Amino acid sequence: MKVMILDDEAELVAALDDFLKLRDDLETATMTDSNGALEYLLREEADLLISDCRMPGLSGIDLAERLSREKPGLRTILVSGEEDIIQSINAFDLGIYDFITKPLDLNRLSAMLDKLTAEKKGEAPAQELERLLQKDKISLEDITLPRELFFLDGKQQFVLADRKMQKLRKKIAKLARFTHIPILIEGPTGSGKEMVARMIHREAGTADAPFVGLNCGAIEGNLFESELFGYEKGAFTGADSQGKPGKIALAEGGTLFLDEITEISQEIQVKLLRVLQEQEYYPVGGSRVKKVKARIVCATNRDIASLVREGLFREDLLYRLDVCKLTIPPLKERPDDILPLIIHGLQEIGRQNRVSLPRISGDALKALRNYDWPGNVRELKNCLTRGVLFSDSRLLTGEDFFPDSAAQVPENSRSPFLLPEEPFDLNRMVEELILQTLEKFDGNKSRAADYLGLDRYQFYRRYRQVLEEYQSRND
Repeated sequence: MKVMILDDEAELVAALDDFLKLRDDLETATMTDSNGALEYLLREEADLLISDCRMPGLSGIDLAERLSREKPGLRTILVSGEEDIIQSINAFDLGIYDFITKPLDLNRLSAMLDKLTAEKKGEAPAQELERLLQKDKISLEDITLPRELFFLDGKQQFVLADRKMQKLRKKIAKLARFTHIPILIEGPTGSGKEMVARMIHREAGTADAPFVGLNCGAIEGNLFESELFGYEKGAFTGADSQGKPGKIALAEGGTLFLDEITEISQEIQVKLLRVLQEQEYYPVGGSRVKKVKARIVCATNRDIASLVREGLFREDLLYRLDVCKLTIPPLKERPDDILPLIIHGLQEIGRQNRVSLPRISGDALKALRNYDWPGNVRELKNCLTRGVLFSDSRLLTGEDFFPDSAAQVPENSRSPFLLPEEPFDLNRMVEELILQTLEKFDGNKSRAADYLGLDRYQFYRRYRQVLEEYQSRND
């Protein structure tokens, strides 16, 4: 493996070069000028750049961003000072392989090089699974998935096989130890934002501390403040006579996860900004300040920048949350995650329902892998459950999962939903869909939510909107 060492201090370059030459598997080249290094790397073949983060001219981050576009096979390890930590963490989004802080831990650097060498020699586990698609019939119970593809949290497992998710995993591992930094998780509905929050909680070494979740869209505005901050006795009519701690206090020593953060009111946004900036808050009805002793992780499935432009979300709060953002791509943009998710999901269905899984055809696996999955991981799990539990065959085929459009799915990954011929009122159609789904499941809201690929909070919010619309039309 050929390695370029770059730093504007010649002594550090020489020392690192001497260290790397002790290894038989590396060939080194050295530079002290970042512009010259860029010219060299664009012209010559190399496998790895080890670069100081801060240099005259092009910084290490500038180089990493340029090289990720023009030399995608080249990996970059940044050497960062304490003042560059946040920039280096965010540089995972620009394509760096990893970073190491000063003073250099040479054993840690060696471990990074060992891992990179092994990755270049071996085949990714997710790619090995692709061979299954060439078979006519596959026994699901005989497949053992590599543990390194998953993050485990109790009975829940989160697949991190795709390269984009591996970058996310590295970013989480680095970010987790800086517990004072607030985190914003962005991703579409059903993509696994809470699981990412739990990964941060686990990686920070707080697995035994509380993980407290609060869905901001599921609580009425006038109740949200007391739910988040707690309240003192006598704070309002009907308040508990002893007062009540809020979610921030309950999460002490651990993590507070605020889902659907864009649903909070402007008034609460101001108070949350103070929490993030000053690390303190007042309970409702209280006059004594309390310190925040929990990490705050926020999540949304909406475009916050557009909400800021519309005046619905405070710009200063966005800037405070956006220090280190984690973006979960939709499932269709993480193709290497899909096959492990399918196999693991089917195996879990068998275990949970205590059924012996039938075999699955290679064509069915292809159909599932090639589908667009607009509802992301949640939709995939629901589709797998329906396919297994409603099949009477000992061989699962595409028709078990896509009964109305199995033949088209491998070639056309769009949803099988058919638009009406005539123009229609979208709000009325959503209303009818909610009501018919409830009728289908005899009023069971949890089953209706699962069927529609929603969590129960999202479903309840839409259900309340349906009732309000219905009542307004009939008043």
